[in-house]
Amino acid sequence: MNLGMRIRQFRNMAGLSQEKLAWKAGIAPAFLGQLERGLKSPTVKTLEKLTRALGIPMAELFSGPVDLSDEKDTAIKQIVYQIRDLPVESIQNLSVIIQQVREMAARPLPTASPAGEEAQPEEKPAEAAEQPAQQ
Repeated sequence: MNLGMRIRQFRNMAGLSQEKLAWKAGIAPAFLGQLERGLKSPTVKTLEKLTRALGIPMAELFSGPVDLSDEKDTAIKQIVYQIRDLPVESIQNLSVIIQQVREMAARPLPTASPAGEEAQPEEKPAEAAEQPAQQ
C-alpha cells in the first residue's frame, strides 16, 4: 500500500472530504488528490501539515496497515478521530452517554399486546401487596 492510499484511508476514517482536509492542512485540494492517487510525492513539511490536520502522529502513516474491512472497527475509529480534540470533560460526558446507550440496547423491548392495546404494567409480588401502608 502506498503513502497516498494511507492518507486517503486516514482521511476517510476522519470523515473528511479531500477539500476539507486540504483546507485544514493548508494545501491545494488538487494536490491532495494527486498525492492520494500516487501521482505526486509529498515533502516532509506537507506530511506534517496533513498529519496535524488529521490529528495523528506522522509515524502512524508509516506503521502497519489500517484495516478498513471491518465496518464496526472503522466506525469506532471515526468516532475517535471526531472526539480526539475535545476537552477531557466532554469526552467523559460522551462516555456516560455511550454507557446509557449500551444499557438501553441491553434492555428487552416491550412486547406489543394484540389489537394495539397498551401493555398492562406488571403486577407487584403478593408479599408487597400484603404489607400495611406506613402512616
